[in-house]
Amino acid sequence: MSQHFIYHIIGKKVGCTTNPQRRLAEQGFQPEDYVILQVATSAKDASILEREWQERLGYKVDNIPYHKALHMSSIKRFNKKLRDKKMGLL
Repeated sequence: MSQHFIYHIIGKKVGCTTNPQRRLAEQGFQPEDYVILQVATSAKDASILEREWQERLGYKVDNIPYHKALHMSSIKRFNKKLRDKKMGLL
């Protein structure tokens, strides 16, 4: 069972990821720049919690819920693998 972390970059945004250290480092943030608000065991639950925190803290609410963005991302990775395989890159 995966864990989905709802994080808060104070003054910036509320987001969600399965790997906050990696994700936030990619965005240029240090561990002291954010706090973990909650942890969910499903992407769907994490989407609901992320939206609630965004609204509660007065941030812009994402147009695409986390669980749908996660799904779209996995489809893109799968299609890239297919293209790479077709081109002989794998």
